[in-house]
Amino acid sequence: MKMNIQTKLLGGFLIAVALLLAVAGVGYNGITGVDDSANEISRASHLDDGAMSMSIGLLQAMDVESQALISGYSDDLEVELQAAVDGFDGGEGKLDEFGTESQLVLLEELKMEHEDFIASVQQTIELVRLGDHDAAVANSVESTDLILAKIRPQLENLEDEVEAFGDAAVATAADTTSLSTTLMIAISAVSAVVAVAIGFYLAKTISTGVKKVSAAAEEFADEILPQLVMVTEAVAS
Repeated sequence: MKMNIQTKLLGGFLIAVALLLAVAGVGYNGITGVDDSANEISRASHLDDGAMSMSIGLLQAMDVESQALISGYSDDLEVELQAAVDGFDGGEGKLDEFGTESQLVLLEELKMEHEDFIASVQQTIELVRLGDHDAAVANSVESTDLILAKIRPQLENLEDEVEAFGDAAVATAADTTSLSTTLMIAISAVSAVVAVAIGFYLAKTISTGVKKVSAAAEEFADEILPQLVMVTEAVAS
């Protein structure tokens, strides 16, 4: 079936629109994917901050206990211990809000052990205040054992989980960006090839039409026009 020039131009226009929509769709999906990946990276950053705050809070609590044993009791110990607990709780809150299911399981175990540790530190401080230094030292050894046996390994497991989550988020963002870029380049290249092909086809079609019109005009000039001249001359004579 032969198509006229208008149909061909309309077909070329629709193909161009389809390619533009494809480019727009890939671009939108790419932007959405990158945005989701950015949110995951932000989430990983909150988790990392939370795990770090918990580690710092734990170290601060250990330092308070050491101060009590070395320097003796003072009211500042209670204040410093509370600051350490607040720091730990702040990190715990971030993990509660942004953590994955497996991270939350580890967090629940760690919270219980941390509560036991803080209670042990408070007992050490109280024993120091009462002047029972030997009992305070013995209690401090127990709290240290608790850290080494349970809390530190649990916290390290949690930090490993957070680090793995962050690495996965960064890798996903890189893969999404790379895939979107590749698809955009591929579709743009295809669009360029199709555009050239359509342009060549339309140019050839128009050129063929012009040649046919020119040939018809030449035929008219060669065959019909002399006859018209002869008729005109006969009428005139």
